[in-house]
Amino acid sequence: MSEQPNPPSPKVKRTWPQRLTIAAVFALALGSFGAAGALYAGQRVIEDRNIAPTIIDPAQATTVPVAVPGDAGDAGDAGASATAPPATFPPAEPEAKNFLITGADNNACVDPDSPYAPAFGDRSSFGERSDTIMMWRVNPATSQVAVLSFPRDLFVDIAGSSRKGRINEAYERDNPQKLIDTIYQNFGIGTDHFVQVDFCAFQTLVTAVDG
Repeated sequence: MSEQPNPPSPKVKRTWPQRLTIAAVFALALGSFGAAGALYAGQRVIEDRNIAPTIIDPAQATTVPVAVPGDAGDAGDAGASATAPPATFPPAEPEAKNFLITGADNNACVDPDSPYAPAFGDRSSFGERSDTIMMWRVNPATSQVAVLSFPRDLFVDIAGSSRKGRINEAYERDNPQKLIDTIYQNFGIGTDHFVQVDFCAFQTLVTAVDG
């Protein structure tokens, strides 16, 4: 009696969630291989680059001595300290200057006969606050300008007092030193020149460009 062949096993049908899971696994595998290839290629590019050494003129460099503990194994020098070769740093930007720029919120130079004068209103009781406080670092040697803007509501220690407040509270029209000291006290940034722009200066700028 001949043996009957086993009936074929039923074909497994995958559901859509299973298909999506398999597709996600394949995509993740391909992404991993791609990232590994990119990392390898990037390392080869970095290794193949020819980086020129930076040469510093010792005559213009600033040196800082670094103390190193002495050799504890040498009884004759126990407790003594040796001075390692001084660390060498490139000189700072000697020609760069910091300009503190402020915008004064007042009604200076507003023509009372102008049809736009009512838009400014009576500001005599408002005092003044600087809505714009920026530090410009100008380097004429490289023809570059770096700008740092301080938000007017930035909470800082107010120079000359023991309290904290918004940075524009340190602004005084006739005493820029208070704001200068506040910025230095909180951020360590010195000021070489102070420039105040009010409506008079703004009007002059607009006129200069035929506005």
